[in-house]
Amino acid sequence: GIGSMENDTASKVKESGVHAKGTEPGAGTKKKKKNDVVLYVGNLEENVTEKHLHKLFSHCGYILNITMHEAEGAQRFAHVTIKKNRKASTKEDTSELALALNGTEVEGKAVKVELREKKKKKKKTDSKQPASMTKNKLEDALKYLDLWESDRKNWKFRKNSQNYLLANCYDRSKIKKTHFKIFLKYIVALTGVSGERTRKEAENIVREYDEKVDKTDKDKKDKKAAKLKYNRAVKILEVLSN
Repeated sequence: GIGSMENDTASKVKESGVHAKGTEPGAGTKKKKKNDVVLYVGNLEENVTEKHLHKLFSHCGYILNITMHEAEGAQRFAHVTIKKNRKASTKEDTSELALALNGTEVEGKAVKVELREKKKKKKKTDSKQPASMTKNKLEDALKYLDLWESDRKNWKFRKNSQNYLLANCYDRSKIKKTHFKIFLKYIVALTGVSGERTRKEAENIVREYDEKVDKTDKDKKDKKAAKLKYNRAVKILEVLSN
């Protein structure tokens, strides 16, 4: 086991930059580098201090920081950050030296030594959703619209479905003519931010179409699509202006 600490150990602690109790705030808080080893040390006895842990791990490398953690009703533990030992050829060698101390008794209790687990970074989700997910949203939105039209008593407002309809109301491949007619009736009661945004979007489409005096430079397909979008915008404005 690890016995009581002598004065020379205390001086070593000070030299190592360990933030022990009573030292200046911020001591031993050097920025962690890639090659530093961070350990989780658990199952600590109540009277175990930073000094005990410094003595335990001092041969593994230069100790940059020791942080004690304790909470009421929970086991005490610590995080120990060690710089790669000069004698060790790799970071792994430093880790092996430290991990070999797992189960060592400190003040009569076997401590648990593990490498601290790194928090996994959340992967950035692709903004492009799978076709199946998009299809399900479309089907849900159209069912939502149909139920609003046919069975208002059992219909319930769903913001996600409404937002989908508003975002795709100009896309004839999704919101076909039949559903667009229902959509026009649905937005009669549209107010607040959603109503204002929908009205402004329609106004912009109409204005942009009107400003393009020379429409002959477009191919027939683009010209037709622009016209159909314009027609829908006009109808939406008629509804929202009443």
